[in-house]
Amino acid sequence: MAAPKDKEGNVSPDAEKKITQKFESYLEKQSGEMDEKKARKQVLASLKALREKAPRDIKTEEYQEFTEKRVAGTTYEKLCAFAEKTLNVNPTKKDAEKLEKIIEEVYLNATPTGVTSLSLLVMIAFIILGLVGTVLLGEFTVFLVGLVFSFLSFMLARNYPKTLLDIRRTQSSSELVLAVLYIVVYMRHTPNLENAIKFAAENLTGPLSNDFKKILWDVQSKKYFSAKEGVEDYLLKWQESNRAFVDAMFLVESSLTQTDDERRLSLLNKALERILNGTYEQMVHYANTLRMPVQAIYMLGISLPVFTLIMLPIVSAFMSDMISSNTIFFMYNIILPVMLVVMIMKVFTKRPIGFTSPNLTERADIPKQGNFFFGKQQVPAILPAIIILVLLATPTIIYVFLPHEGPSELDVYLSMPLTLGVALFISCFAYLSTFQTIKIRESISRVENMFADIVFQLGNKLSEGHPVEVAVLSLAETMKKSEAGEFLRKIVNNMQNLGMSFEEALLNEKSGALKDYPSGVITAVFRILVAGARKSLDVAAVSLITMGEYLKDVHRIDEKIQDMLSESISTLQFQAAFIAPLITGIVIGLTAMIMNILFSLGEQMKSLSSQTSVPGMMSGSTFIFGFANISQATPLYIFQPIVGIYLIEAVIIMTYLLNQIQKAGDNTYFQHTLYKNLIISILVYSAVAVVVTVFFGGLATMALQVGMTL
Repeated sequence: MAAPKDKEGNVSPDAEKKITQKFESYLEKQSGEMDEKKARKQVLASLKALREKAPRDIKTEEYQEFTEKRVAGTTYEKLCAFAEKTLNVNPTKKDAEKLEKIIEEVYLNATPTGVTSLSLLVMIAFIILGLVGTVLLGEFTVFLVGLVFSFLSFMLARNYPKTLLDIRRTQSSSELVLAVLYIVVYMRHTPNLENAIKFAAENLTGPLSNDFKKILWDVQSKKYFSAKEGVEDYLLKWQESNRAFVDAMFLVESSLTQTDDERRLSLLNKALERILNGTYEQMVHYANTLRMPVQAIYMLGISLPVFTLIMLPIVSAFMSDMISSNTIFFMYNIILPVMLVVMIMKVFTKRPIGFTSPNLTERADIPKQGNFFFGKQQVPAILPAIIILVLLATPTIIYVFLPHEGPSELDVYLSMPLTLGVALFISCFAYLSTFQTIKIRESISRVENMFADIVFQLGNKLSEGHPVEVAVLSLAETMKKSEAGEFLRKIVNNMQNLGMSFEEALLNEKSGALKDYPSGVITAVFRILVAGARKSLDVAAVSLITMGEYLKDVHRIDEKIQDMLSESISTLQFQAAFIAPLITGIVIGLTAMIMNILFSLGEQMKSLSSQTSVPGMMSGSTFIFGFANISQATPLYIFQPIVGIYLIEAVIIMTYLLNQIQKAGDNTYFQHTLYKNLIISILVYSAVAVVVTVFFGGLATMALQVGMTL
């Protein structure tokens, strides 16, 4: 059957409607297992004309939101376009197909040729910079650093679309459970998949919302015959990374074919149960495979390099031309930290589902990122941090420019303020940037922890026939002394004092209660309540009870996840705060002792050599020259800051690793944890370094004095 067309050859809206009705009618007449492939074949000829003539310039509301919230980085896109014009290097056919698929999925405005050209361009640029640096500074190490960074920059630019995809999927995965919940709750009272997808898209805030809007746009632009077809195509992207989400959505789709209402609701409940159990299973597997990477990163990236530091001053005494202060600095403060970050990102970008953290950016009492409130004014956190750095670093800078006769314990003591200054600079900035935000987040978290009880009580009151406003008012009176009661009281105040409806009291852009409590859990509960109340009180009551069961299950899973990850978390915390600074502090003390002994022996041997007239005395002048060359070794007042800064970088990296395990992508939590870990570690390091230097310095002095008297 061909679809009738107008004079211009376009399919008329009436014809489109009749074809759609015919297909829906066919589906409704089926019983048991439905042969949808046969149904599609019957209307394929008619739909072909519709799809061919469908306008491609449709600008629906969903499409506009979809394009406005693209996650692609414009700077990277511009660089790709520039590189494509400059080099224009085409990838292999296999690589081009992979890149094209990834680029399309992350909505990146680039081509495989542009990505390949950019990766080669940055590699060449770093090689040239390394050569220029070697010529200007006369350090071959600079060229080696340029080679390392050329390789890393090539991999970074080449894999950026894939990294962007992993980040986007991680962000999306944090909303998968909530997305299934929205769809299930909506379909309990209205079994319409397209409307359920729209409801979820309107209430989700991350990349998953954008994906759902894209599905709706594709359906409206006739790319897909129905929302079901669009969802099935979208689920192919999650087949390998999250099978539980795919199974849950198929269960949701299966509920549409059920004629028995009890069976339909049972399938919806199973969908929610499947995504929750899948979350738990993934985290169990994640926790079991986490121990080895954590230990490998710590041993290869921190323990072994720190122990190697003990030998560097001795080796540099004999090989001062090859192992200089610049060499140690480049290796330990630049190359090694970069390699550690790459290792961590490689291992932990595929973290399983997490649960979203509150987004507090729109609250008036939250300072902008990097600022803090001083009275009513926002002050950049970096200003007091810079003052601390300057005050502490000044004594070290003055000492460095003073004349030095040889290594001494003063080199350690007077270079320590610089290390302390750098650590306190970072700690001060991290603390001032987060201490006001973290208090509000903890308050919201306490409300979230109480929300399962609130939801059940609201659901029970609604099931008893109380209006929503009365139920909220009653519950606010019951919980008036708690933080949750303050939230409910704000809703009541908006309704009583400002004359708002219940929905407006929640969602008003200026004074809505959800604006001050931007929690995914709290928002989900009340948006579901609002949507259910539009239908009936019974629907709202059932929706809230379902949500209460969901919150209870999520809390149970979250507790189990924390138990499973506790070993890795506590190990990392202990390593960052105590083990790493303890080892590096001992290294500084031992190095100071060794350097003092070598310098004293070298001076004594030179004195002895100049006094004796016996030819060939202490055969091997190179041996004496080697000890004499201790003056060319890395000075202690340079070596100690290099080690101290490496410790600071190691603590930052381990804290980042800890953050990836607990709350991936949560920058506020990362900074709040970092300032505490850094303060503890730098104090331990300083104390151990000073004590060990004093102790071993005294032993070395005694040993040298005894040796001279013999």
